[in-house]
Amino acid sequence: MADLQSGADGDNIVDMSLTTTTPDGTSSSFAFSRRLVNTDVLGLTIEAAVDPEMPSDLISDLIADLTQQVVVPLTGLVLGENALGGRLQDVLPSETVPENLLPEDEVVPIEEDAIVPKNCSTTVAKDLGQRVTEVNAAGVGWAGATTDFEYTNGATSTLGVAVSMNGTMGSWSAGGSSSLQKQVDSTSTVGFPVKSTGYWHRKTYFRYKSYKIECWYSAYGVVKRTVRYEARPSNFVGGATTVGVGTPPTPPRANCAPQEAGSRFSRNSSTATTWSNGVALKNVLGVDLSSRTGYSKTAKIKFEYTKAGWICGTQGDPGDTPRTLIARKNRPS
Repeated sequence: MADLQSGADGDNIVDMSLTTTTPDGTSSSFAFSRRLVNTDVLGLTIEAAVDPEMPSDLISDLIADLTQQVVVPLTGLVLGENALGGRLQDVLPSETVPENLLPEDEVVPIEEDAIVPKNCSTTVAKDLGQRVTEVNAAGVGWAGATTDFEYTNGATSTLGVAVSMNGTMGSWSAGGSSSLQKQVDSTSTVGFPVKSTGYWHRKTYFRYKSYKIECWYSAYGVVKRTVRYEARPSNFVGGATTVGVGTPPTPPRANCAPQEAGSRFSRNSSTATTWSNGVALKNVLGVDLSSRTGYSKTAKIKFEYTKAGWICGTQGDPGDTPRTLIARKNRPS
């Protein structure tokens, strides 16, 4: 975990790429992000790499619950309720099963030193410029309510990563995601305008760059070289654009709750919608990429009701995991 810490950003988020390479030099990769966290459980410091959008209170509870029930290899202690402090050798079976008694498909011969990974280098191949990126969507079904959205310092967006074997136009395909924290001055806020009737998509800008990744490895004693390309976000830019895209979707009746006149509803926790084409890159790569911004203390959506109505979630209760929030005059039938 310490090796990953040096590559983490200010919110302890580190981007990772999983690459597989065959002996003939064919490789494929998938990008993802994790937040590095640690928590204290029974006097032990437990380190973990978790989804960047997982709430901090859930992280602590999850790690604590898991640690209570599993073996901690570094200490040899079993932390289960009935074996607190028990030694590892006291609770694990001592008898080993002879190899000839294992099922045939479980005996996997390993060719020692068949493929030995070597070092890799990453260089910027091209600056792809400022790319418009969707960070929020919300709907208001009538003139009795308004909505607005704030995107402030520390907000984290999960943005798509593209991969290519040669870096040319049309050769790119989606290959995972990168979680990028909006790093600006702590007093800065991208505030989107208040909107009423309509289905509103809020967009800002991130800079994307393509990177050339060269790796050298030994395959059966022969040193080989592979080259691949990744396009990923390099930094937050700023800017605010709101686009109306027709009428809001109709949410399920069961996902709605009443709001009286003069009331407000805000959301600053849970994962929001993922847009498969949320990052506009088709004109330079041949493919658009996904974007998602979770509601948090630094990415907050608000609704205000001048008349009585309903607040609804398209895929869950408004106060739980609503995905997209919609303000309505009437509850759907």
